[in-house]
Amino acid sequence: MRIGVIVVALAVSFLSAFFADAEPPAANARCPNPGPNRPDVENPGPNNLHWHVGGWHQPPATPGGVYAYIEVKQPWVEPTESDNFSSAWTLLAGGVHPQTGRGRYAQTGWIEWRNSSRNNFIAWTDIYGNQPFPRLYNPFSLNTRHYYTTLYDVNSGWFSYYIDGQFKDSMLLGWQPILVEVLAETDTAASQIAGGYNYPMWVIDIAVWYNGGWQRPTLNLLNDHWGYFGVVRFGSGGGQTLGIWDKYCPD
Repeated sequence: MRIGVIVVALAVSFLSAFFADAEPPAANARCPNPGPNRPDVENPGPNNLHWHVGGWHQPPATPGGVYAYIEVKQPWVEPTESDNFSSAWTLLAGGVHPQTGRGRYAQTGWIEWRNSSRNNFIAWTDIYGNQPFPRLYNPFSLNTRHYYTTLYDVNSGWFSYYIDGQFKDSMLLGWQPILVEVLAETDTAASQIAGGYNYPMWVIDIAVWYNGGWQRPTLNLLNDHWGYFGVVRFGSGGGQTLGIWDKYCPD
């Protein structure tokens, strides 16, 4: 899951002018074997062991939540390690613990494992940045879009998680968020980030809670490796759409 902390509507007909199709056939919706064919390495950047692509925003007040309507893809996952993955999610980040150096976060999204196994999930860290294994739920169908919502009650300190409006869990973690992220992630460069250059992963209807209500900030784009991954933002505020894809993979 998220390792390290970073200090995200146009008509489909318009978007389709940039890419071959918005909805690939399910049977073709992944990078062919052997996947992107890149080195099996983690991100060498400081405090950032995984690869991330998408958008982020640091609001002027404590963020009380983030949600986005995220497309479910089927990226290629390097099969050499049982815990390899590729995923997409919404996240509240709480900075780095000063003693452990680990990032604090709470997140909700979908995750693809090796050998075509996929789940919805929630994940979190304690105040020290320690993360238990994520809690897994039944997956959605490929190429469908769903709401992933991560919330923080600024009065009580409780985090809670919703998938398509259905409550999954709540917990006290002992830290306060300062940043929101809407990203795709993979733990090794040998795995595919969600989406391909013909069929990106689309993210729409993005909102962030702060100053007492849901706001529509324009996210700052993030890309850990522009040579490997692509990200584009159409529109701004409530009309923004993010497209994310792997430059080595068509689907």
